[in-house]
Amino acid sequence: DRARGLGSMKSLVLLLLQPWAAAAEEPVRGVAPSEWAAYRAGGTLFRCRDGQAELPIAKLNDEYCDCADGSDEPGTSACVAGRFYCANVGYKPMILRSSRVDDTICDCCDGSDESDALGQAGCGDNCDAVGREHRAAAAERAGRFERGLATARQYAAQAAAARAEWDATIEQKRAAVAAAEAAVASVEEEKERAEAAEAAMQEEEKKKREAEEAARAEAEQASAARRAAQMQQLRLLREGCEARAVVDAGARDACGEG
Repeated sequence: DRARGLGSMKSLVLLLLQPWAAAAEEPVRGVAPSEWAAYRAGGTLFRCRDGQAELPIAKLNDEYCDCADGSDEPGTSACVAGRFYCANVGYKPMILRSSRVDDTICDCCDGSDESDALGQAGCGDNCDAVGREHRAAAAERAGRFERGLATARQYAAQAAAARAEWDATIEQKRAAVAAAEAAVASVEEEKERAEAAEAAMQEEEKKKREAEEAARAEAEQASAARRAAQMQQLRLLREGCEARAVVDAGARDACGEG
């Protein structure tokens, strides 16, 4: 019995909640579906979204602005601060200023901003066509972007290849310069060795000339000394003869012959 009583109570609660649940899912013109439940949460009452006032639910979209934030008139142009939500299924949602609602100009591609009496039927729902056109344009832009990106990548690859070639050429030039500098250094070393050898030879020649000149001078001095000795000997001999000639006339004649 208790179980049957709990089941009956549960059924009664569900039965009582059904109208509220249905009301929560009831569309509200100018409001996104995700916010319908918030508009119906108070049952027979509606609380302005800024929380400043509470109204009978019947005053929603009654062409009279009761809430300061305009939240009670999302589907009319009564509130200056109001905003209208276009679902635009097939394209993309859009938010309009309330002044553009029911102004006989089709702003939403689904025509929801214009009521049936003022021209929604004339607006029609062309969101699928608009969406296809938008997606085609987006695809074209994406294609251009991809082609541009491919071209940029190609240019980047070419630039990288050119840079690699330039780097290789620079390295070759650097290697050639280094080799030339090494060759110059080798020539300079060879030149220094040759100059050093030549200087040594010149020094040796100089010493040889100096030795020869010294030897010649010494020989000349020796020869002069010998001549001087010979002259001295002759003078002594003559003096001796002359001394003997004073004593002996025959010796004078001999000295004269000598």
